[in-house]
Parts: sequence; C-alpha cells; structure tokens
Amino acid sequence: MTSHFFPLFIDLKGKKVLLVGAGKISFRKACTLKKYGAIIEIVAKDISKEFETLSNLQIRKKSYDEKDIQGHFLVIAATDDPTLNHQIVKDCNNMNILVNNISSKEDMSCRFASIYEDSNYQIAISAHGYPKKSKQLREEIKQYLIQRSDIRMKKIIHTEKAPAALGPYSQAIEANGVLYVSGQIPFVPATMTLVSDDVQAQTRQSLENIGAILAEAGYTFNDVVKASVFIKDMNDFAKINEVYNEYLGEAKPARACVEVARLPKDVKVEIEVIATK
Repeated sequence: MTSHFFPLFIDLKGKKVLLVGAGKISFRKACTLKKYGAIIEIVAKDISKEFETLSNLQIRKKSYDEKDIQGHFLVIAATDDPTLNHQIVKDCNNMNILVNNISSKEDMSCRFASIYEDSNYQIAISAHGYPKKSKQLREEIKQYLIQRSDIRMKKIIHTEKAPAALGPYSQAIEANGVLYVSGQIPFVPATMTLVSDDVQAQTRQSLENIGAILAEAGYTFNDVVKASVFIKDMNDFAKINEVYNEYLGEAKPARACVEVARLPKDVKVEIEVIATK
C-alpha cells in the first residue's frame, strides 16, 4: 500500500504546538506532547476539566481564528467539528505548518504514532489512521520485548501537583509499560493538609491527586486497569462510589474496596491504581 506519510522522529523540545479544541482526545495528545518537551497552547471555547492537571499550558478561551496558528511548529485540529478541523488543515497547509487532524485518516500533513519507548528502544507504529490496530501491535511488540528479557525499565514518577511521599516510597513507579500509583490520601499538595472532614471531598481530593500523577506520567484515568479503595467506614461506600464514578466510571477498571481499622493521618479514604496503555 502506497502512503505519502514518511516515518520520521522529530525533536519537539521547545517547539510551539497549538491544540485547537480541548476535549478528551486533545488532552491525551497534550500529555504526549508535554512528555516530549513541547510548548503547548490551547485554543477552545470549552476546556475539559482534565487540563487542570497539566502545568505550563497557555490556554485561550475563544473561537478559532486563522491568526491563531501563526508562529507554531505543529497544530492539532482537535475539535468535534470535522468541517472546522478541515479548515484548520487548509490554513496550516497554506502556511506550511505541520498539522494533525483527529477527525480524518488522510486530511492532515502528519500523523501521531502509537509509541513504545524504553531505555533501549523507541518504536513508533502507524496503521494508516487506525489507532486501535496501532495500539494492538504496540502491545504485541511490548510483550515480545519483555519476553526477550532484555528490558527492565523502571522510572520514578514525581509531580508537585500531588502530595509528597510521607515515607520511603515514590508517588508512582512505571515499569515495563505499567504505572503503579501509590495510595493517595486526601491531602492538598500545596499545603500538605487534609482537604476536609467530608468523605466525598476526601474522595475527590484523593482522585485529583491520582489524576495529577497519571498526567505527569502521560496517562489518563481511561488507562487505569485496577483500583484499590481503602475506607475507614463501609457505611460511607455509597458516597465514595458516587465521586469515584465521576473519575473512573467510564474506564470501569477492576476494583477492590476494603474497610480498614485505620489509615495514614486518620483520613477516611485512600485510593491506589494501576494503569497501562
């Protein structure tokens, strides 16, 4: 099959990248771009709450204008309007700016690849605009390399947007493509104090802390495959579950919920997760 897309690795560090649109797909792309050092700007009338977990973003709440793309190395047309995305592609092509379009398989000048990366390899996979096929092959390649026993990647994850560790442990560890997030209690990161005595406020803060760690590692709540919830009083289960559903109701990861005698700092809830891509 002939393709006009040439596989190429590009250094994005310090490059200006514009995302037009701020939904879930845009957030996932922003996480990836941030991981590789891009300077990210967002233009959208409505901003997904997930973007609050990302630092050092320039966000402009406005409708798209052709002038917005000027001076950018790469533009992502990530709105939910295919017609608008097509117009953004046309504008970028006229200015010789690289552009990716989330609503088309061909109407763009660059594609995002599905990436597998460790200390030994950097592998980018494209399935001609079919991301599910790319992800499936990436997982097969990852498993193959793991079985070869020539990779043992371990990376410590840390962010100031989540509470500092209270002991000899890390906020999270990424190993062989799996992210293990330590149990998060409802402390406000900036003050290291309990957010509230209310169990739902505590649940929300614990999950916000998890979200910040996931984002720092380039993951989202949709990547979570297992969650463990430790609660002080099982009578609070319904209230905790209501808030939990806001964050993980779509992903529906495997879960354990356990009542315990006591939690660190006498909080009412602690949550840990495991995520993979």
